[in-house]
Amino acid sequence: MRNEKSAYFGGKTLVKRIAGSIAMDISKGVYKVNQRLPSINDYSSTYAVARDTVEKAYGELKKVGIITAMQGRGYYVLEKPETRVRVLLLFNNFGDNKKQLYDALVTAFRHQGKIDLQIYQDNLSILEELVDTRLNTYDYFIVASNFATEQARENFNRVIGKVPPERCIVLTKDPNTPPVHGLVVHDIETDMFNILNTSKHLLSAYKQISVVCPNGCENAEEIKRAVKRFCKSAGMEFDILFTFENLRPVAGTVYIMMCETELSELLKAVKLSRLTAGNEIGIISAGDTIFKELLGITVVAIDQQRIARSIATQALTHKSGKVEVTLKMIIRDSV
Repeated sequence: MRNEKSAYFGGKTLVKRIAGSIAMDISKGVYKVNQRLPSINDYSSTYAVARDTVEKAYGELKKVGIITAMQGRGYYVLEKPETRVRVLLLFNNFGDNKKQLYDALVTAFRHQGKIDLQIYQDNLSILEELVDTRLNTYDYFIVASNFATEQARENFNRVIGKVPPERCIVLTKDPNTPPVHGLVVHDIETDMFNILNTSKHLLSAYKQISVVCPNGCENAEEIKRAVKRFCKSAGMEFDILFTFENLRPVAGTVYIMMCETELSELLKAVKLSRLTAGNEIGIISAGDTIFKELLGITVVAIDQQRIARSIATQALTHKSGKVEVTLKMIIRDSV
């Protein structure tokens, strides 16, 4: 039986897949510079691949200058390709949370990884094209998924299934994602509900919670469901606003702001109303920034640094695993 890991590297032809697999072994140091590669006959016999296919794969590597052929002696490693781990980061969007994670990943990989970023805009066709055309170029694929329907999740899993599992790390809310090298799972709704419960002693001073979330805000549906559940259990009123433009803050209300633009509108309105945040009204914002810290805004945020460190460790040490991400609330003066 052929070794599936070595014979299947990804790509549209077996020649490309074998060439990519050997190139990756050279990159990892399995074959050293000036070391003789297995003969065409040996490789063909070991992996049950046609001799002609192996010869063409070696020819591909020779053409790009990775190996060389010595008359009567075989093929030798000419140079070691890029030693840094090559990572393709596939984000469905690029909001504040994704930017923070990207920055954290760059820091976590430091000089050991080269990270390229592509945004597929929640479009599975774009994602599939990116996977198909870059399968032989990268050591790891880190893919963020945020599909709501069962059909969309099935299609996402089909596309991701094209990447060998040992080279794929998925960030998702779906714990049923097929086996991959690394799985970063977060249950936003449960986490948000638990955070609100933990902060009940602060929130009980208010009568109502209003979630302000324009269409398209990431994790909005999970946050709304969690807040609605909490309000019902705490005996508070619940409201949803899609914008805060031209509105006035209402005393006794905690506003949970899902995006930066609406937060700016709220802060401007609070200043004009002369209400005091943390007293007459409360403000909680999704995601943390240095500006929110300086302004004393309470935030609910994912620990992006922890996620990045976990992903980098998985990729750099080749250790697979599942990371369960939790939200945290940073209490400041606005509640």
